[in-house]
Amino acid sequence: MFDTRKTGMKIAALRKAKDLTQMDLADKMMVSYQAVSNWERGNSLPDISKLVDLSQILGVSIEELLDSEREAKIVERIVHSLGEVPLKEAARVAVIMKPADLEEVIEKNQTEQLDGETLVSLAPYVSTEKLIAMIDRAKLEDIETLIGLAPFLDSKALRDMLLKQNNLRGDRSKLVGFAPFMESSDIVEVLKRNQGLEGGLESLIGLAPFLKKSDLEELIESLPEEQTFSDALVGIAPFLKSSYVSRLGRQALDKGKRGLFRMLLPFMDDTDF
Repeated sequence: MFDTRKTGMKIAALRKAKDLTQMDLADKMMVSYQAVSNWERGNSLPDISKLVDLSQILGVSIEELLDSEREAKIVERIVHSLGEVPLKEAARVAVIMKPADLEEVIEKNQTEQLDGETLVSLAPYVSTEKLIAMIDRAKLEDIETLIGLAPFLDSKALRDMLLKQNNLRGDRSKLVGFAPFMESSDIVEVLKRNQGLEGGLESLIGLAPFLKKSDLEELIESLPEEQTFSDALVGIAPFLKSSYVSRLGRQALDKGKRGLFRMLLPFMDDTDF
C-alpha cells in the first residue's frame, strides 16, 4: 500500500529540484495549489490520471514517484488498459482511483472470487449498492471481516449480510458490534447458522442487553452444562427472568456450586425461597 507521507515528501523534493513553486506545479497540473500542498503533506494523493501527468512534469517514473514497483505496475495497466486488473490488485491503488474508474474495473471482474481482505480494502471507495453486490458474491468466513465492512453499511444491509452467512469463524462475542442494528431473533439466527463461532457463556454477556429474555434463555440452554454454571452467569442474570435465574440457582446449588448460588440470589424470584 501507499506511504502517502513518503510520497508527499518525494513530490516536494522533486518540485523544488525543478525550481517550481506549489503554485507553478498546480498551474501545470491544472489543480489548486491547495491540492499540491495536500499531496506534499501526505494528506492525499493525485488520482491515477493526474499521477501520470505529475510523473512527467517532475521527470520521474511512476514507480520512482510511488516508491513501489508493484503499485506502479498496477497503475500502468489501468492507465494504458493493458488487460483486466484483478480486484485484489485494484484494491491496492483504489485510494488514487476515481469512483467511476474503480467501479468499471469491478464490473469487468464479475466472476472473480472475492475475499474479505479485498472487500474491506475496496469498501471506502465504492457505493453502498456496489459494496452490497460484492458482499453477496464473496466467500466470507472471518467475523472480523464483517466488522471491517460494518461502517460502510446501513442497519438493513448489516442484518442481511449477517443472515446470509453460514460458515463464520471467530469469537461470537464480536457480534455485539452489530447487535444494536438487529432484532433479537436475527442475532439468535446468526448464531444458530454459524456453529463455527466460538465462545461459551461469557460470549453472551455483551449480547445480553440486545436479546429478548426468551432468546437469551434459548442460547443458554444450547450450551454444554459445564459452560452454563460458571461465574459468567452472574453477568447475564440481570437480563433474565427471575424465575429462570431461580431455576439455574437451584441447579447450581444441587451441583455444589454454593458460591455461584449466593451470587445469583439478588436476581432470583423471592417466592421460590
